[in-house]
Amino acid sequence: MSQKNAQPAPVPTSTLVVRNRHSQAMTPSEVYSEAMAELARRHGDHVYLVLVGPRLRVISLEEHPAGWRLDVAFGELESSQHRVVQIPRRVVAPAVLKYVKGRIELEGPSGTEPITPAVLIRKVLDSISRNVVKAPSEIWVSTTISKLFAYRVEYVGQAQGIKKVRFATDRLADGHEKLQKVLSEIHDYHPYSEVGVIMVDGTFDSRDLHFTLTSQNTLEMSKLAVDLLANPNGPLKDDKLLVDALEGLLVRHFHPKENELLQQFPLRDRPSLIRELVKAGVTHLGFAIDIEKSFAVFTDPLTGNSASEHRCVVNVVTGDREDGSNAPLAFQGAARR
Repeated sequence: MSQKNAQPAPVPTSTLVVRNRHSQAMTPSEVYSEAMAELARRHGDHVYLVLVGPRLRVISLEEHPAGWRLDVAFGELESSQHRVVQIPRRVVAPAVLKYVKGRIELEGPSGTEPITPAVLIRKVLDSISRNVVKAPSEIWVSTTISKLFAYRVEYVGQAQGIKKVRFATDRLADGHEKLQKVLSEIHDYHPYSEVGVIMVDGTFDSRDLHFTLTSQNTLEMSKLAVDLLANPNGPLKDDKLLVDALEGLLVRHFHPKENELLQQFPLRDRPSLIRELVKAGVTHLGFAIDIEKSFAVFTDPLTGNSASEHRCVVNVVTGDREDGSNAPLAFQGAARR
């Protein structure tokens, strides 16, 4: 709740914010792995984003005493760029890397399996984030992510069912039509692009109440405050409705071309959810998504900027975005980082 330093509000405003606590990047083939399915179950990842970014082409993999030197190219041939990544031995130990017939193989005690340059580089980034190995420089990590793992969002979906609990990997591995369509189009027409997937969970983050207290509305505002304290997440205490809200906000924010519905959320689609929010006194619905731990950035279609964190708030009645000075107090200055 907020009174101090607040601008007078002719009517009370209440912003309910949802966010993710976990995110996991995957290649399309990894959606079938039990390891990813276990992560989805453990963290409650019901929402997924199908992405398109640069295809990483292996130029060379050279072994040296401390590990391997990986040289990858990305971008169209006429304007391609290179990025060199050092792979310390402890990143893949006890396995070793081999470069065989144009692909990287991970050779370990239990056998040999292929590994994509994207997965391998993310292993390095993860090892750096856990202080297992050192980064070449302070800006190397952010530059590597912004160059190699900058994505646009092609589709947003969810797996949360009403009667059956399913997770992102369950839905994606079940012959997902949109994923297959994006894969086919990229394969046939965009040889320098690559498809990726990030799955996220959804959780209640915060709820504020912004009002101007007068002698005439003391009882009314007190009741609103008590109701908020007793039930801060309102109708989104229902996990299904929370996931529905997050999916709608993500589609509204990124406008993925493969989403036919929810492009004008909350004005269209899911009217029952909006009715429940209005009934609970919620005037604004916001989200914050952070994919920093997936070592990726998304392109904001509104600004063209790429960032690992995106925030958006909409008026649930008018449908207007209110991210700037007209935003509720909780989201004023909530610029995309």
